[in-house]
Amino acid sequence: MQSPALRITRTSQWGKPFAPLDADITAFLLAGTAEREFERTLQTSGGPRHYIVRIKRIQDLSDKFRGITVVLSDVTDRKLVEDEALQSRAEYRALFDNTIDAFAQHVARRDAGGATIDYEFTEVNPAFEELFGLHDSDVIGKCVSEIWPPGNALSLN
Repeated sequence: MQSPALRITRTSQWGKPFAPLDADITAFLLAGTAEREFERTLQTSGGPRHYIVRIKRIQDLSDKFRGITVVLSDVTDRKLVEDEALQSRAEYRALFDNTIDAFAQHVARRDAGGATIDYEFTEVNPAFEELFGLHDSDVIGKCVSEIWPPGNALSLN
């Protein structure tokens, strides 16, 4: 079966050096470890592809070294999704940090019956800190009722 990304058959590299991984394989052999796993980006005829590479020693019953196996798992699609998520998070962070509106993110705290009884601060932006005179370290991980007790104009009640 031919891989459209690599333009090689599954066995066309069998027993042959594979230059993009030679340094990794040499380091593995010199380290004397039983197996190693790492990520590597390789240039292919279809463009860059991302792989998880697994190298494992092959030994016989008398524990004599007989060779290695190298397995490449293509994780390009996963890597692209991760990169998009990081970009999206960076865009959100820039908006969150630079908006002039005070913003606080919370997690609802519920009683045994599922009713919301309080909100725990998980994140606040600089505009929130400026408006309320509270630093993020003053509120993150605390509930609204701890910051503004019942009866306060800003409390939940």
